[in-house]
Amino acid sequence: MSEDSPIKTADNYFDIAFTADGEEKYETALLMYSKVIKIDPSYFGAYFNCGIIYQKIGDTEKAIESYKKAIEIKPDDDAIYIAIGDVYFENELYQEAFEHYSQAININPFNAENFYWRGRASFELEHFEDAVKDFVSTIEIDQTDPYYFQYLGYTFLKLGNFLKSIENFTFAIKLNENTEDLNNLYIQRGYSYQQIEDYKEAISDFDKAINIVSKNVEGFYYRGLSYFYMSEKDTALADFKKVIEFDDNYLDAYIRCGHIYLEKKDYQEAVTYLNKALEIDPESVVALTNRGSAYFVGEKYDLALEDYNKALETEPTNAEIYYGRGLAFLNLEKFEKAIKDFDKSIELNPDKADKYYHRGLSYFNLYEYKNAIENFKHFIKIQPNDVNGIYYLGLSYLNRGEYDPALEYLNKAIEIDDKNPMYYVQRGRAFAGKENYERAIEDYDKAIEMNLENEIGSIAFRGYAKYRKGEYFGALKDLASIVNEVRKEKK
Repeated sequence: MSEDSPIKTADNYFDIAFTADGEEKYETALLMYSKVIKIDPSYFGAYFNCGIIYQKIGDTEKAIESYKKAIEIKPDDDAIYIAIGDVYFENELYQEAFEHYSQAININPFNAENFYWRGRASFELEHFEDAVKDFVSTIEIDQTDPYYFQYLGYTFLKLGNFLKSIENFTFAIKLNENTEDLNNLYIQRGYSYQQIEDYKEAISDFDKAINIVSKNVEGFYYRGLSYFYMSEKDTALADFKKVIEFDDNYLDAYIRCGHIYLEKKDYQEAVTYLNKALEIDPESVVALTNRGSAYFVGEKYDLALEDYNKALETEPTNAEIYYGRGLAFLNLEKFEKAIKDFDKSIELNPDKADKYYHRGLSYFNLYEYKNAIENFKHFIKIQPNDVNGIYYLGLSYLNRGEYDPALEYLNKAIEIDDKNPMYYVQRGRAFAGKENYERAIEDYDKAIEMNLENEIGSIAFRGYAKYRKGEYFGALKDLASIVNEVRKEKK
């Protein structure tokens, strides 16, 4: 072959182009590759390298065009299909990427990268079971690359198989020496431990991540969550405040601080943090409902209603927001509106016992005792030893004049809590209703001995029972006592 042969000249241009590409002189490189192709239209490397350059400069269409011309020359080269797949992957066209990675696997089923990238495409398509299969195939071929284990761990995490995610993140950690990757791996493994409620191991991993990156927003946040779940609220609060120190726009950290202050009954601080959360995201349903709860416990029911109303605009099928708003209406004595919200909350999620209790209270306050009884019965079926539900069920029967079931439930309330004077007062009323005035008087005496706040009422009931029993002197004595108490109050 002579010195001036076309192939030799094409090689010369190729070398110049390759050098220019390495120096990031892409225009020169493309020009030289075009000369290579003009001399030798079947020069595979020129088309392939042109595709790489176009991919680097973001010209997707020309990159794919160049790679496809390379395929015409070498249709059995899996690297070209991987390259085209990469172009589609970078442009978030994951189905097209998946198809080209599949073609690469058909050509060469012994290349770990082919399975790895198809697994990545399946992951982005949320075809997680398929991704697992490809990542497993990748690892069967090559057990030395930490990224293969890392992405298998991510996929198991998405599938909720946390033990498997922990196992694969552990392999990835052993193989990886890159500190940035290790930081992420410790956080992901810590998160996996957190999901199986192994909070000590989770905290250990978050500690390791924080040791790698001192201002580690994710590390402090998730470590704070672990402490929160362990009921170490002050430690959790300190971590969430660290997150805010490093990133003052971290929405969830403000929400968590607000939630903790709400649990600590520091409603003013709760509102302060939740206000900041809502400055970051005015539509945050979690922040709105938490601030609504803070206003509620601070007895600012109108403000609570405003937050619940706004939250429902975003999530009109959120059962808990209807329940919270129903409680606000109940405390504002807007009982019909409360019942409407409790109805909706129960329709959306009928499993929470307290909803029936509070709907029962709303009916009770409307003197609709039959409906109240139905709700209190449902409540104590779920919470059979809740003394408040039992008491109000008995009281509802009492107010309907059904004295036997009233006594049944009031007796049970006293069995659970024999220190509440009101239980004796109401049982006394039930005995009086059955004309058992002796037992009624015993209960009123018991209530009065307990220094009942509404002592006058108990004395009045006792006086009436004595009168009905024929103890007129005792009745008059109780009446005189009431008169004296009223006079004292007027003075």
